[in-house]
Amino acid sequence: MWLAGDRLWVGHGLTNSWSGGVVGLDLSATTPDPVRIASGLYGPRKIAAGGSTVVAGENGSSPGDL
Repeated sequence: MWLAGDRLWVGHGLTNSWSGGVVGLDLSATTPDPVRIASGLYGPRKIAAGGSTVVAGENGSSPGDL
């Protein structure tokens, strides 16, 4: 989970299941609706956010280049 301004970003899912994803919630809204920005991922994501940028990563998988 990561809080950036009024938006809470959450990585969710089960490890090794391809059910992982990332959703955002606007906490300034009276009734926040989840906004899905990623789905069908290998597992729950590590999240970092700042301003209008969200980064989602995973540890324990094959190395890759950025």
